[in-house]
Amino acid sequence: MRKFSCVVVDDDPLMLAVLSDMVEEIPELELAGAFQNSVSATTGITKTKPDLLLLDLMMPGLDGLDVLDVMDVKPNVIVISGMSNMEERVLKHPQVVEFLHKPVTEETLHLAVKNFYKSKVSL
Repeated sequence: MRKFSCVVVDDDPLMLAVLSDMVEEIPELELAGAFQNSVSATTGITKTKPDLLLLDLMMPGLDGLDVLDVMDVKPNVIVISGMSNMEERVLKHPQVVEFLHKPVTEETLHLAVKNFYKSKVSL
């Protein structure tokens, strides 16, 4: 089974820890990094070049979409946010493959990753 590298970005330390733990339980993913702010995230994503990014939308400084726009690295993205009114706009971004509402359950994340995995493996 092919594993995809994954980076998690969330400014909430508890959510960052929970999502990182969830990623480590998903057989198709390998956790490549976890970052709590947009500055460290852009640096870390550029270094690790992940296949998949789990990205919080609302963060101090650059928001999630700004992070995507300033990077040369273009991973696929699952946006995780409590801002449901942003879903339609966010899903129009070319890198975004899924929008998950907080709080995220293991089941919801597994389903999103499964959909991502199927789209990549079938290419």
